[in-house]
Amino acid sequence: MERVAQVVGGEAEQLGFEPVRLGELGVGLGELASLILQERLLEEQARQLTEANAELTQAHRFKTELLGLAAHDLRDPLHTIALSAQTLRDELPEADQGQPLVAGNHDTARRKETLVANLLTDAESATREIALVRVPTDLPRLVLEVADAYRPMAAAKRVALHFSADESALRAPPASVDPTRFRQIVENLVGNAVKYSPVARSVWASVSHSVDTGYRLEVRDEGQGLTAEDKARLFGKFQQLSARPTAGEVSTGLGLAIVKRLVDLHGGRVWAESEGRGHGTRFIVTIP
Repeated sequence: MERVAQVVGGEAEQLGFEPVRLGELGVGLGELASLILQERLLEEQARQLTEANAELTQAHRFKTELLGLAAHDLRDPLHTIALSAQTLRDELPEADQGQPLVAGNHDTARRKETLVANLLTDAESATREIALVRVPTDLPRLVLEVADAYRPMAAAKRVALHFSADESALRAPPASVDPTRFRQIVENLVGNAVKYSPVARSVWASVSHSVDTGYRLEVRDEGQGLTAEDKARLFGKFQQLSARPTAGEVSTGLGLAIVKRLVDLHGGRVWAESEGRGHGTRFIVTIP
């Protein structure tokens, strides 16, 4: 073996290469084998992680689909309860002892309707792209309908709910939006404004229009306002902000994330303005 090494070394020197000793060659082969083994281990780990990720994705999709089915099954009964309660409320005299109970049932059903709608939208966006069905829509009328629907809930907290639409919005051509999805946007914003408002305050919902920016929806309240940290996390899913509901209402942290998603799908913009804690909040949506 030593003789072979000498021959190889001599020939290498004649060719202008540095001679290689078998001992050194053995060390190089050992390092190469170690690298090959490490590479195979990494490949195996990557394969296992890919399989685990696929299983988690499938489980998450299955869970989301089940949640969507459950929410879908709840939507129609809740809508029926809300309509029935509203009918009873309209028919009963204002002084009737049953009015508070009926009003409470109506408000609860309306809140649960909004919750279910948000869960359905979230489930849909997680499993497939949300498809808008755009039709010409009277936007001022739609916002007024939402405001009227939330007046009983606002009245229970002695919150005055105001609506206005300026001449530019009333004379503008119908908005090209998905009315169901846009109603969901308005319901979340108006519902939140009432939910986070202290007793005996006001909420304003207004619609305007300009040739340059299209329709503009503003929902303003005199509630708890936003901190700088709140603004940074405002439209994230399941974000709990510094403000809290003022009458024991439930907050899932989904509403504003749904608003942002639906506004984006419409090609619009949504943002919030607040001077800080205790100074109320103004949410603005523009739709071209």
